[in-house]
Formats: sequence, C-alpha cells, structure tokens
Amino acid sequence: MKLLKFAQINLVNLAVFVAVLGCAEQDFKSGSAGGKKNNPDKGSDATPSQKPQSDSPSDMIQTDQGTIDCKKSSKGKIIVSNDEWAFSEAGMAAAPDAKQYAKNVAVWLGGCEGRGYGKFHAYSNNFSLTAPSLAKEFSDVGHTWSSGFSIDLTPEGLSQYDWIFLAGPVPDIAKLVPLLVDFVQKGGGLYISAGTLGNAAVEAGWWNPVIQRFGMQYASGYNGIKGNININESLHPIFKGVKQLYQNNGNSISLVAPLSPKTKIYVSSGSQGLYAIYDGGKSD
Repeated sequence: MKLLKFAQINLVNLAVFVAVLGCAEQDFKSGSAGGKKNNPDKGSDATPSQKPQSDSPSDMIQTDQGTIDCKKSSKGKIIVSNDEWAFSEAGMAAAPDAKQYAKNVAVWLGGCEGRGYGKFHAYSNNFSLTAPSLAKEFSDVGHTWSSGFSIDLTPEGLSQYDWIFLAGPVPDIAKLVPLLVDFVQKGGGLYISAGTLGNAAVEAGWWNPVIQRFGMQYASGYNGIKGNININESLHPIFKGVKQLYQNNGNSISLVAPLSPKTKIYVSSGSQGLYAIYDGGKSD
C-alpha cells in the first residue's frame, strides 16, 4: 500500500515537472527566456515591425521653434517672394523680424526625408542668400545650409537636397527650369526671390516657366514698393511672430489659371502680391 502511495506521489511530481518544463519551453520560444519578461505595465520589447510608424524619429522632429513634420514636408512646396532684400544683412537690420521669418521658413519647410534634418542649398551668389545671418538661422534649427553654383545639375544631383533657394542671375537657366519643375513634382521645394536684376521682364522670364506650372507668375515690371511692409502674422506659420519685412522694389506676384487651393498669395500691398506659397501637401 505504501509502495502504491509512493508511486502515485512520484507520478504527481512528474506531471508537475513536465508542466513546468512546458511553460519554460513556451517562454523560451516567445523570447522571454533571456531574462526579460514582457511586462504590460512597463512596456514590451517590441520589434521594429511592431513599432508604430507615426512615432518614428524620421517622421517628427521637435525643435525650439516647433515640430517639423517630415511626412508633410515630403510634398513639393514653393515660397515665392517678390523681392530678395528681406533675407539680406541690411534687410534684417531694417526689419529685425526677418530673423524670425527665416527661422519660421526653416521649420515649415522641414525636409527631413532620409536625413533627420533638411539639406538646403542656395543656387545663387546674390547678397541676400550668402548672408551669414541667414545661414545661422537655418543651422540653429538643425538644417544644413550651403550656397554656390558647384552642384550637379541633374535630377540625381538635385535630389541630394530638400530645398533649393534661388535669387539673381544663375548659370544654365534654360537647363535649370525643367529640372526645378521636376524637383518640386517629386517632393522637393523652392524658395524664389525676384527684384534682383534691374530688368524686371528678364527676371520674370527666368522664373515664370517654373512657377506658372504651380499657379503663379511674376510681373514684367517692378512695383516700386520700398521700406518695411506690414505683415499679418496669422496668415501662415512662416509669418508667426513677424510684424514687418523689408523690401526694395520687387516683381509683384499674381495667380494664374487654373486656380488651385494649393497656391495662394498671403501678403499684398494694395493689388500687388508680395509673398505667395504653393503647398503640395494641401488637398485640391
């Protein structure tokens, strides 16, 4: 009888041992045998495929001036300015809000695709785009800023940048125009300033073949508007905290058909359009 009881106890112990062994094997297969158990209160060790894509650092970047949304900034954008003086050292001295404007532009333009922060290039030797103060405002929010004509004028070459800034005479304008249109259509961005040359019709002739494709155009005459112009800071995020910008005789901007909600003139003086934006991220 005692022998039978002893055998029954051993059978029970064996069953418990097998059950424990089975649980350990299951834990090992699920990845918890390495010493870490998935604790719902403390978060689980999610694999990359389990991580929500919307939380990826490559999508959203926090800066002192705001959040850069890289997904939205992958849509083509164009900022068109009637005049170049706002970004110059003299323009920033005359209207100090221009530094905030530059910072706002840097944040709104974003351009983080594949790099974390945007890569900006001024294809220009114009005084407004070679100003140290402008480069500083962009680098302060984490972007890379460069200037000059020594870049590869091919689709592959331009694709190395998120944004191209343009002002004044540039070499190879006939070659550049279709490249710029293609650049924007593929998600890149442009900032174009006019009022630089002394011949408004020639200057409009450079940039209109580009911006007309996106619903706007430069006038073929200068507007004679000089000095600090008042800005309504609520019009658009690039004007937040900006009360005035300086300018000196630019090419006014107008809209062209077919009109689209993606393109809008945000700042005017009377009937003269001064700042316009094409935002490819907006719905038609």
